[in-house]
Formats: sequence, structure tokens, C-alpha cells
Amino acid sequence: MEKAAPKMAAEKAVQEEFDAKLPEELKGPTTEHFMVFVVDIEHINGASQYFNANFFVRLRWNDTRLAKPRVAIRQIPMNEVWHPSVLLANQQGVAFRSLPEVMQVHPDGMVVYLQRYTGRLSQPLLLGEFPRDTHNFTIQFVATGH
Repeated sequence: MEKAAPKMAAEKAVQEEFDAKLPEELKGPTTEHFMVFVVDIEHINGASQYFNANFFVRLRWNDTRLAKPRVAIRQIPMNEVWHPSVLLANQQGVAFRSLPEVMQVHPDGMVVYLQRYTGRLSQPLLLGEFPRDTHNFTIQFVATGH
């Protein structure tokens, strides 16, 4: 029993270090690939300056610490692996997430996060020439903590 406590403390320290550090931190920044696929823009409100959007976000990066060449693609809860802290900057209220908060980890260490968002986003809208106007809608993300 006396040997178990130091072992557990050492394992916890290793896990905390693993969680806190970027993959390949000593080699430079982690390259992340970011994709947004917009399914629908709906309910545009010029007076309140918002629109509702339905969209998917996919993040992908490599973390060789998670590589297990002889293992199939694994699903790991988001809170158990390092991941970029990305926030939806122009959300107004709550943006609902439809998919589980898990990471797909490939045998080579490639990590993929996929999430579907539905919610209200704020943006300056000038709708004076409606219905003959055109607009670019902005879905704005920020990375925090790095």
C-alpha cells in the first residue's frame, strides 16, 4: 500500500504534464487544420444584428504521443487529451453542440475533432437594399490560451 501512493502521484504528474503541453512543443508550434462547413444560414434579423447558423467544425492535428500503430481509430473523451482551446467569438447566447465531445485518434497519432453547432451569431447587417443585396456572413473563432 505504501508503494502505491508514490506511484499514483508520479502517474498523476505525468498525466498533468501530458495534458498541459502542446504536442511536439520542443520542435515548434503545433499545426492545426481548421475547417468550417456551413449547412444553413437562416432567420436574419437586421434590427437586432444577428443571424442563425447551422455549421460543422473540424479540427485536425498530429500528436505522436497518442500514436498506436497496431490499434484501430479510437475515440477518446475531449478532456483526456490535449486540444486547442477554440471559442466561437461572435455567438449571441448559446450555440448548441450536437455531437459528443470526443476526439478520434488515428493509429499514426492524427487527432480529429468534429462538432456541429446551431445557434445565433452577431454581425453588423445593412439590409437597406433587400431583397437585391448580398452579404458575407462571418463565423468568428478565437484560440485562447496559446
